[in-house]
Amino acid sequence: MNRDRLLLAAGALVVIVGTIVVAGRWRPANNANFPNGTWWMCQNPACKAEFSMSSRELGAWHSKHYGEPLPCPKCGQANVIRAEKCTSCGKVYPAEGAVACPSCGHKPE
Repeated sequence: MNRDRLLLAAGALVVIVGTIVVAGRWRPANNANFPNGTWWMCQNPACKAEFSMSSRELGAWHSKHYGEPLPCPKCGQANVIRAEKCTSCGKVYPAEGAVACPSCGHKPE
């Protein structure tokens, strides 16, 4: 009887410690600054790709390619700029200097 209780307590302790370890190591793909990830626009006139990356993906890329500019996944050129995606109309537009979406005038929150 005491042995069974001891085994049950040990099993519960393993589950609790395991949960704490996993919860401490788990990180969401995005953060509070970029809850929907980051948006990018290729400036190559022949490409003009628009793509998003999670904060985790962007951080991993920068860790592996420190100091290098981010390349476009479509054409491979390192000619991309940060962008925003309008929550109203869904258009992607350059982030720098933008106060509102140039297509619909919606102001980001």
